[in-house]
Amino acid sequence: YNLPSNIAPKDSTLYIHYKVENKILTEEDYLEVAMKEHPELQMFNYKFAYLKLNKQLAMQELLPEVKLKYNFLSKGYFFNENTQFTPLENNFQYGLSFKMPLRVSKGRGMYKNALLDIQQTQNDFDLKKRAISIKIKQTYLNY
Repeated sequence: YNLPSNIAPKDSTLYIHYKVENKILTEEDYLEVAMKEHPELQMFNYKFAYLKLNKQLAMQELLPEVKLKYNFLSKGYFFNENTQFTPLENNFQYGLSFKMPLRVSKGRGMYKNALLDIQQTQNDFDLKKRAISIKIKQTYLNY
């Protein structure tokens, strides 16, 4: 089957970018593109975002908890009929609760684990970048 002359394959952004410049790609060009567009390196960006959220969640374990309660007590379902707002009558119930853990070791442990996970992922990311750059350099030198 012969395709019509107006149908052409879709150009990739890399091909368009270097097609205009009409230059021979160097090792640095390949490395730059690989560091921006390699799927395994892009996967680490999502992992870093997840770990950042996990660290924020662990930080919430260290904070105290304050709750303000307000309950309106009335005889019927319609509390707006001919009533005046008097906040200190018997028809209102107020409450304030404050919780602070005596030992914050659980929160501190979660936070330190989150920091260690981020550090471990950063080390894995650096190792993967180095492995990819070594592969590109070896391939470039072989050709």
